[in-house]
Amino acid sequence: MQVNPSKEQYEANIYEGIRLQLSTFVGECHEEMMVSTHKRNREMGEGKLKFEVSHQALEGRTDAVCSYRYSMVSVRVRVRVGNNHEQYSFGGISPSLL
Repeated sequence: MQVNPSKEQYEANIYEGIRLQLSTFVGECHEEMMVSTHKRNREMGEGKLKFEVSHQALEGRTDAVCSYRYSMVSVRVRVRVGNNHEQYSFGGISPSLL
């Protein structure tokens, strides 16, 4: 019966060291995982912001170009209509009002 107390003491000493090492390892892994997740989320957010800013800038330029093109086309149409009154019929509306 004296073997059991020695055995229990031996197991407690051995396994306590292993538990401490395992707990430390798991804690470090968890911390590294959290840091990596934070970095990934931050990079995704920064990428999203960069995309939105570049998309808005492109959209603004596109709107300006479209507005310019529209105004140029409307000027050309007015000039053509103004030069050819009799050629176009607008249901009684004068081409100069367009």
